[in-house]
Amino acid sequence: MTVLLGLPTRLRLARLGFVTDTRGGGPDWEAYCHDLFFAGVDLIIIEEPSLNREQLQAAVTAGLRAGFGRGRIIGLAQASAPALNVDLLHLKTREAVTLDRELCPLVGRPAQSWEEAQRWLADPELSYITVGPVRDEGEGELTRGLNLIARLAAMAPVADPATLPWFATGGIDATNVDAVLRAGARRLIVHRAIADAPDPATTAREWADRLRHLWREDPALKDYSLAIRRLDRGE
Repeated sequence: MTVLLGLPTRLRLARLGFVTDTRGGGPDWEAYCHDLFFAGVDLIIIEEPSLNREQLQAAVTAGLRAGFGRGRIIGLAQASAPALNVDLLHLKTREAVTLDRELCPLVGRPAQSWEEAQRWLADPELSYITVGPVRDEGEGELTRGLNLIARLAAMAPVADPATLPWFATGGIDATNVDAVLRAGARRLIVHRAIADAPDPATTAREWADRLRHLWREDPALKDYSLAIRRLDRGE
């Protein structure tokens, strides 16, 4: 019998996330999630402000069914805490938010500057952060875009078990993913790169395979994966 890893462990081992609307919900939405999870997406974050609580709950429940037994994660991107059960909440505000951790065990925030990244990395309430958008800011003094990714990779190494997990995000596609990975990112959250693809599942598999290869070929990340799994087992 396969024993699923805990949610915090699954988040630390996640490599590819996908932000999407529910594409109208219903059976097609569940099938969409299933195909993406099967292709290698580790985390799906629903972002659709027009949905009411009942519609959100139905979408989350369908997503959880689609990922059942695979250790995948379903999240919501919102400016406030929803009164429904979901694996992960991605807060879209810098304001303090009162959370029920039984309803939303994993919580993250976006960082668009070095100052924000430092602030959120030190926040004991957070489970992860996202960093971006990843546009290249050149050699200017502002630590943003790819400069921010590179600085964060040096100061908060992905392979350090003590480092809060962070994902590069914002405008990542086939034209710049090489630069994002060269800058040091090893976890990505994307939208259009998968959503706008002729075959989203095939594209997701290509991206997931690429990240999986990077993790397998990097000795530090291989050791990281083993260390995180041992922590999950209480060793």
